[in-house]
Amino acid sequence: MKSKHHPATVKKNQVKAGGVGVVMTPKAARNKRKLGKVAARLVILLLLVAEGMARAASSTWVGNGSQAYGQAIWGGLANWANNSPADGAGYTATFGNSFNNGYNCIVNTARTIGNITYTDPANANDFTLSKHANDYTLTLNNSNASPVINITQSGRTLTINPRVGGTGGLTKAGPGTLILNTNNTISGNAIINGGTLVLGHSLALQNSVLDTANSVAGSASAGLRVTVSSLTLGGLSGNKDLASVFTTSAGGYDTVAELTLNPGGGVAPSYSGIITDGASGMRLTKTGAGSQTLSGINIYSGETTINAGKLVGVVGGASPNSTVILNATAATNSISITDNTKGWTNAGMTFNADGVLEFNFGAVAPSPTIAPLVVSGAANFNATPVVMIVGSSLAVGVYPLMTWGSVSGTIPTAAAAVTLPDGAGASLSNSATTLYLVINVVPPIVKADNADDLNLSTSWVGSVVPGPEDMARWDATVTGPNTTVLGADTTWRGMQIANPAGLVTINAGNTLTLGAAGTDIDLSAATADLTLNCDLALSAAHLWNVATGRTLTLGGLVSGAFPVTKQGDGTVILSGAVAYSGATIISAGTMSLTGNRTVAPITTPGLDLGGTNAPLAVLNIGGDLPMGGTQVRVGVNGPGTVNHTNGQVSFTSGNQLTVGITANMPGIYNLSGGMITTVSVANRGVILGVNANCSGTFNLGGAGMLTMGGTSVLQIARSEGSTAAAGSTGIFNQTGGTAIVGELRMGGANATAQSNATAQLNLSGGTFSAAGFTALSGGNNSVSAINISGSADVTLPAFPTARGTGTTATITFDGGTLRPAAPSAAYMGGLTSAKIKAGGAAFNVDGGRDITITQGLLADEVSTGGGLTKAGDGALTLRGTNTYAGPTLVNGGTLNLFGPHLGGGSITLADGAKLNVETSAAKGTLRVAGLSLGSGDGFIKPELTLSGDASSTPLIYATNLMLNSAVIINLNLLGLKAGQQIPLIQYENYIENGGWIDEINLPPGVSGEFIENAANSSFDLLVTQVNPLIWMGATTDWDINMSFNWTNPVSGFVEVYREVNGLGYPVRFDDSGINTMINLTVPLSPGGITVTGSLNNYNFSGAGKLTGAGGVVKEGTNTLVLNT
Repeated sequence: MKSKHHPATVKKNQVKAGGVGVVMTPKAARNKRKLGKVAARLVILLLLVAEGMARAASSTWVGNGSQAYGQAIWGGLANWANNSPADGAGYTATFGNSFNNGYNCIVNTARTIGNITYTDPANANDFTLSKHANDYTLTLNNSNASPVINITQSGRTLTINPRVGGTGGLTKAGPGTLILNTNNTISGNAIINGGTLVLGHSLALQNSVLDTANSVAGSASAGLRVTVSSLTLGGLSGNKDLASVFTTSAGGYDTVAELTLNPGGGVAPSYSGIITDGASGMRLTKTGAGSQTLSGINIYSGETTINAGKLVGVVGGASPNSTVILNATAATNSISITDNTKGWTNAGMTFNADGVLEFNFGAVAPSPTIAPLVVSGAANFNATPVVMIVGSSLAVGVYPLMTWGSVSGTIPTAAAAVTLPDGAGASLSNSATTLYLVINVVPPIVKADNADDLNLSTSWVGSVVPGPEDMARWDATVTGPNTTVLGADTTWRGMQIANPAGLVTINAGNTLTLGAAGTDIDLSAATADLTLNCDLALSAAHLWNVATGRTLTLGGLVSGAFPVTKQGDGTVILSGAVAYSGATIISAGTMSLTGNRTVAPITTPGLDLGGTNAPLAVLNIGGDLPMGGTQVRVGVNGPGTVNHTNGQVSFTSGNQLTVGITANMPGIYNLSGGMITTVSVANRGVILGVNANCSGTFNLGGAGMLTMGGTSVLQIARSEGSTAAAGSTGIFNQTGGTAIVGELRMGGANATAQSNATAQLNLSGGTFSAAGFTALSGGNNSVSAINISGSADVTLPAFPTARGTGTTATITFDGGTLRPAAPSAAYMGGLTSAKIKAGGAAFNVDGGRDITITQGLLADEVSTGGGLTKAGDGALTLRGTNTYAGPTLVNGGTLNLFGPHLGGGSITLADGAKLNVETSAAKGTLRVAGLSLGSGDGFIKPELTLSGDASSTPLIYATNLMLNSAVIINLNLLGLKAGQQIPLIQYENYIENGGWIDEINLPPGVSGEFIENAANSSFDLLVTQVNPLIWMGATTDWDINMSFNWTNPVSGFVEVYREVNGLGYPVRFDDSGINTMINLTVPLSPGGITVTGSLNNYNFSGAGKLTGAGGVVKEGTNTLVLNT
């Protein structure tokens, strides 16, 4: 059935031949000039600011001083740029401009500088900082950062002969060589970040800790080199084997015959690498008042002598070839027991002074069968050491401390020979081969059945007030609820709730200090709850064990620099201020944070959630939780769930938030209120599914906010370098709230290390945006799915195209809106599928963020009828084969339908919007259920652009055609010939709903008539004349949309050459062209080329080429040369 209300109306003088001009109004021109003046003033201001900054205390050496050649002094004004010597903490001295006064600088006064850089413009000379006769110190102070000495050129050397001081350490950077020739006093960490550091004095780093972890691996041109056989360091840290940080050329590790570790007081470096022999039989000596920890299996063969401070051996490590000698009363040999199944082995041990032999069990219970110190040879007690026992999990029993192969001297078994934690009672005994620790029972002190203040003797059974060595216990002696107060600031070893007849409450008023017990607050077998409204101070690492059904409530301030471990399936409620700076480990049960944490943890992980054999560990967050540079781990050794309803969890560095740590132990983070803030750290931010076969889920909703600053990474299933995490699962669900992501990765980034990953990004509400998107199913056999639905507002960059083998990567739309983060000519393509469900897909493309989708947008097999909505001022180009059958709404900007569009749904074009349809013989006619042009309520006309080959087949076939506004139609057709009548839009039903065809814009050089063909139910173009663009040639460049080198033969206007969707206009080169050497700057596809004339010979060349089906016609007697 055909219906027609009115014939189509074309307003007079509105049919235009090709070519559209742009005119700037006088007002716009004035505004442009004003903006230019403002910009000029801004440039001047910036230059003035830069000049002011240049007057700071950093400076560059120019060597123009009056001193004799080679005798230049640092303090000489003319030796520096702008007569301003480099000086001061945090500033940089750059020796690298000119060296008119020679390649030597005398440090002629005490001097402080932040950094030193040396570059020889000639790359032929080395430089020396020389010592003054008064031996002034050169102090390195880079404020809060490590001072950097950077020798930027390989083969160049900077030698520093003055004494180097400072406390911030030293970083050697650049490929060149730094030589330190003096007994320097600088302390802090020494890092070799590049090139070679040469120590020409045995005490050059006597107070500096060599940081092996952050130093380069040694090679012929990099690492640590020594010119002495005795080397003193302020300590060792890191995990690289010591030999590996030395150069492999002359002066390497094999030069060292004696190594001295000299950490100062308060300095306690820890080293887990291996120390081997440098020179054969290398000796190790410990000096300095600080502590040095060794945890590797060290195989050097010389003696180990402890002359001062503490040398700590961690069980599991050893010095199997070395005899340890305790040589001073102020010296300590400590064994750190982190695992009671392991020991530390020495070849022998000699006590020449009554120093200290320490066994530090920490929170580890002593083993009744395994000695933590094993001496395979002789133990010589030439003096009697004090045996010191440290630990919070000591129990009654007999425990081996030390075994030996043979023994001499006086074994330390006297009562005075052992020191113990407060409140413990123990003695030492021995057999022929073993020294034993015998621990006696220290019973808790029991609360009396009254409410007396706890500092009174009447409050306790036996009238003994608990002290720092005692456990305070509530048991059946208390016959009802017990509410009391401390009465004074109080310190106990710990407290225990057993079976009192009711709730135990200690109200506010004073501070209770706990921390010396194995379990500091013990409700593991409690029949009643405990509420501490008083302040609680942690004096050591804390363990809170709360049984199922029981609740520990801490309503006061909780403070201290120690970690807290929560055990048991019961609940801990932190309703007061939380100010302890140690980590929080929730191994089982529930912890609820309803107050604010005011101090960030100082150790990482800052918070662990999950425990072995625990059914579930739960953390409820309702207040602020600053984590600093530590880590929150959810699902460690057991399942864990976080319920975050209020407050801010914030990070400043470190691994930050990781969910799903241990295989088959799921981690879940629910964020329904409050905020998580992460920062830029390489490969870190939020990781869901951290290790192999782990599962991590993040649920964001309500008013929750996830803010991941800078390049902070959201990894949905581990997607990072070569880290092994095969089979990890990550799920991110968002129903509301806001997620701002720095970088998004899904489904693995390494083909083998992160294979079989499963990643889901399910967005049904709220706002989600990512600035970067760098991995999508990069692991082999991985499955990644993005689902956008509901009211979700999603911003993503271009989709990654790199995939592992056997992977799938899909996106499904069922509502919501997708916005591009940046323009992209390949925004979405190469996916396994992109489907549109009944809820439809919406793309909001802002101006300047135009995107092209090569992926076909497919109809979902089950949830059918979904369409596509285009919004925003930018352009969306669809080049894939689309099968979605729902309506297409173009509400703003431009929609380019350049691929086959097979779904047949209707298309609606709003006022001010643009629809570009490209057809061809291969693509066929665009068939739609309806074509509605204009919304009838706007001031800007809708534009429909039709591109393709001229043929007898209509470009668009619409079952229903409706005009609602004044419409502009642009035609970009190839192969037009005079006399052709081209069907443009054919219809079955046509309604003018207040609209009309207002303008018809034809290709350049084409004239024609727009005809309503009632017999064919179509709108047609009748071509009356085709005149190609004529080369005028103001320049030599034939480009696209840039150079005004063409004349429109119909309008007479000078124009640029244009192509629409890769189709250009016919062109003509004749004797009127100014330039005949034609430079093809880009690939060009004109509708045809005619070269004619007798005067101008044309030569085509350049980086571009001629493509397409337009053909070349040569007429006349002139010459055409094609060099492309």
